[in-house]
Amino acid sequence: MIKRLLPLFMLLAFLTGCANAVRTDLSERYAANSPRTVAVVPVFWQADAENKEVGYTFRMMTVEKLKDLNYRVVPPAAVDDTYIKLGSSSMAGKSPAELAGLLNADAVLFIKIKTWNIDRFVTYASLKVEAAYELYSATGERLWQAEYATKDADLRLDRKSMEYAIIKAYEPKVQRFVDAIFSTLPQAQAQTNARSFFQWLP
Repeated sequence: MIKRLLPLFMLLAFLTGCANAVRTDLSERYAANSPRTVAVVPVFWQADAENKEVGYTFRMMTVEKLKDLNYRVVPPAAVDDTYIKLGSSSMAGKSPAELAGLLNADAVLFIKIKTWNIDRFVTYASLKVEAAYELYSATGERLWQAEYATKDADLRLDRKSMEYAIIKAYEPKVQRFVDAIFSTLPQAQAQTNARSFFQWLP
């Protein structure tokens, strides 16, 4: 009986996948700094092989998530133009405070993809993802950091459908990953203009 149930237990384990809790650290001075405008710099890859499409997806979903949390975001195209103008190697040597000044932001967000590992074996495929986020103020103080790791796996007789579900259709997995990361970041404080509409009238 146990031998018959063992493959089922293994299948359930593969389909469920696994994820750790988000490891995070929020500065006690976060509220005092109250960052409002955030620049998301190009994704840094610590993983063995860089995947530009995956990096782009991480960055764009991060931008949208920041907007959902009421942060203003420097357009990624404007950030990239600055990197091109000054040179990527030159920008890489800048401190967070220097980057914030160059990008007209009061906070800079770094994304480091530490693991993007695809494993295939006959009718089994898995995708392991690990990334770290760090947010620095314009003064160079680290305000927030979060690190998360997760793994999705699938076991199917149809190899093509299995690889599509786990490897090629990765956008929903990245979205869940980003959602988990940002569940640890406070929402931006709403800001109101000091002068009302009528005060702008002549």
